[in-house]
Amino acid sequence: MTYRTVGDFDSLGSGVQLTVYRIVQEALTNTLKHAGTGSTAEVSLAADADTVRIRVVDTGTPPGAPVRTEPGPPTGSGDAGHGLVGIRQRASMYGGSVTIGPRDTGHGWIVDVVLDVPSAPFPEFSAASGEQLP
Repeated sequence: MTYRTVGDFDSLGSGVQLTVYRIVQEALTNTLKHAGTGSTAEVSLAADADTVRIRVVDTGTPPGAPVRTEPGPPTGSGDAGHGLVGIRQRASMYGGSVTIGPRDTGHGWIVDVVLDVPSAPFPEFSAASGEQLP
């Protein structure tokens, strides 16, 4: 896996940071579940004053590797089987756009999310909601 960031993520509110973390977590979990351990992934995060872009691209199942035909075990994220729905819901909280699907190359998948960064303080996640930053 490769990981790359551009911009100041420390200046983002904890709610936005948690959303970014959970989207990346779900995208990488899906890579492991569906493409297997032989796949590679590239995670790119870019933040500017108005937006955050999250891009996770994987290479898919390596040639000759068995393709999973059964669903994998639950991810422990609390929404097993609803990961893509969760990504879309998290993005919508920040007026985001989501593109998810097979890559144009014919191998692998892409998760591409753009979030609007609120200029005013946004309600932060709290311990009461069960969500905390790792």
